[in-house]
Amino acid sequence: MLFQLVCILAASVQGGLTQDRPTQEVKSVCGEDSILKCKAICKPGVQYQAVRWYKLGEEPSNKESGLLMKRLSSPKSTTQWYAGLEREVELLADDSFDIFLRNVTAVDSGRYKCLLAAPEGEQNQEGQVHLRVTGCLESTDQSEERDTILVLSIVGIVAALLIFTISYVILRNMLLQRREEFTSRADGGRQHSGRDYRTNMCRLFKEMKL
Repeated sequence: MLFQLVCILAASVQGGLTQDRPTQEVKSVCGEDSILKCKAICKPGVQYQAVRWYKLGEEPSNKESGLLMKRLSSPKSTTQWYAGLEREVELLADDSFDIFLRNVTAVDSGRYKCLLAAPEGEQNQEGQVHLRVTGCLESTDQSEERDTILVLSIVGIVAALLIFTISYVILRNMLLQRREEFTSRADGGRQHSGRDYRTNMCRLFKEMKL
């Protein structure tokens, strides 16, 4: 009953049962706590079975990483966290669908989805919120990654220039060698033609004397 009252209040505050709504943006400063409100619109009279929170990957994959889940069918149910969760996250209160993120960092930036699991015959409701964390200093890992990319880029450019220079020198030497061979053949041909000319003239004079 308490969760039904929460649904009715949320629906009245958010203004209706429309599903297609723009993603709300929440801004937080690095190191501060942040509250993300569930934007799923409850349908009055429906006893939703559970509330689930996911963090969404970058578009277009929109890969869902589960954060937490709480069953709503029993007032004594407790919050359950998905396996592999890497940061602390909790519901704001026992009777709330909103989540509380403590000491947010740049890694927490991104889109989050709240889903209300409906019983059979009803439609699940969901809503998204975009958390934007500002004021974070660049982490050591990010700085090292950037430096590595810069070094690899410089090495790639130097290697490309070296390959170009070596290729140019080899090609130039090949052209010079071929030109020298061509010149030598041409000179040899001219000398051979001169000897033939003198031989032919000598033969001609001998025949004239005869």
